[in-house]
Amino acid sequence: MIEIPPHIQLYEKAIRYAFITVFDSYERGFRPRFGGGIIQHFVGKIGELAFEAFCHENGVKILHSPFRQDYRKLNGKDDFVILVNGEPILVEVKTQRVRRVDNVQEVYYNTDQYLSKKDHNYCVVFVAVNKTLTRIAILGWILAEEIKNYPVKSLRFSTAYAIPVKDLLNFNFLFNKNVRGW
Repeated sequence: MIEIPPHIQLYEKAIRYAFITVFDSYERGFRPRFGGGIIQHFVGKIGELAFEAFCHENGVKILHSPFRQDYRKLNGKDDFVILVNGEPILVEVKTQRVRRVDNVQEVYYNTDQYLSKKDHNYCVVFVAVNKTLTRIAILGWILAEEIKNYPVKSLRFSTAYAIPVKDLLNFNFLFNKNVRGW
């Protein structure tokens, strides 16, 4: 687990991108396929910005960032592409609100969202944010193709693959170097 210190600029950027995402989408008649309003997008953007900060801090080159100034058109490029050992790697960030970031046992990946994708050749980074949004932790990552091997749980509004945090990989392996926090 790597804690990312929260700061005002991170939250300002997160709310700005959440606002743009939601209102541009609704303006064009798009509706979220998997739920999500301002708060859900805000939490998601906090996680994405935490991952971006982590990459910058560790010298990981970001080839593409999911942040845009205009979300009125769908473009399918709402994930990161980073350079690892000379190869571009697609990275999706999943952020979950939890009671305590230092005691997360499982993370979840929506089954409908997973099954709607034809290709699972990407990594998923899981980030936890506490309920008061004052602590942010990058928990680890997993290859997307491995997610289908985990049990499906019924959650409040959907079903999701339940992945034990202990099964997530640390970033030493991904970046082939020692990273702060592990």
